[in-house]
Amino acid sequence: MHVPHVRICSTQLKNELTQLTAHFNIINIILSLLKKGSGMKHLPEWLANLADEDIAFIKNFMLASGSLKRMAQLYQVSYPTMRVRLDKLIDKIRLNDSGDEDPFVLLVKSLAIDEKYDVDTARVLIEEYRKRKDE
Repeated sequence: MHVPHVRICSTQLKNELTQLTAHFNIINIILSLLKKGSGMKHLPEWLANLADEDIAFIKNFMLASGSLKRMAQLYQVSYPTMRVRLDKLIDKIRLNDSGDEDPFVLLVKSLAIDEKYDVDTARVLIEEYRKRKDE
């Protein structure tokens, strides 16, 4: 995808645009991988591990052409709230894409990203799990 050159005054706005363009490019890659006839027999693990609401968010993000402003309107939340939601989803994708983590550890970390557990509780659960697993 080609992004037209626009004169941007704010460095922050320029950084946001760069990030959104990168996210949009990632989504285009995902779509091309999932197209029929691509030879792909199953979903990548990082995508398969996402909750239904996360997949719906990705779909809506694509349909909104990567516009967080339009997403904020769709979800009836503020732009900063939508930015946080996107950042959390990016964290989950990165976490699930690591591939070397134990599934239980991935689950606990994902729940911490979703704020179902606070970070300290997640850390204790993971430490205890690893201790018992090594026994």
